[in-house]
Amino acid sequence: MELYSINKTLSALIEADNDTVINSETGEVHDRGYALELREAAIAQTESYGLWIKNQNALIEALRNEEKAFAERRRFLETRLERNENFLAEILKEIHGGKFESANVKMGFRKSESVDIVDPKLLSTRFVELKIQEMPNKSAIKEALKAGEKVEGAVLVERQHLQIK
Repeated sequence: MELYSINKTLSALIEADNDTVINSETGEVHDRGYALELREAAIAQTESYGLWIKNQNALIEALRNEEKAFAERRRFLETRLERNENFLAEILKEIHGGKFESANVKMGFRKSESVDIVDPKLLSTRFVELKIQEMPNKSAIKEALKAGEKVEGAVLVERQHLQIK
């Protein structure tokens, strides 16, 4: 029996005027002694759900840690690659005149252009794009609501977060 059904049957047994209850969905007849069995089943299922959630949280945390480890490893490899590319570029320029070719690899330089902004404050407004984005200041709104102010368009909501250790 699922936790929801157990809870429903237990409630019916507790609220019953007599010692038996008939399950309207299945037609089963249950007595108050059955309530103890249901309670034990509910405890077991509640514990199972709690352990499953605890395990899922542990798995998610482990994946977060792995993501961090992979990101650190990627950054390390990118830095090492950039250093080696710069070293090879210097070798190509100084020793090979900017070009190198073998049966396995062909290397050289190609020109490209990009703009570096040295001081954005000195740019003409013609070259500046203005982006404005309105966002609610939730911290200020929360403070105001807690202080008893009425803030139109916002309400303070109290939530319960399940904590499993």
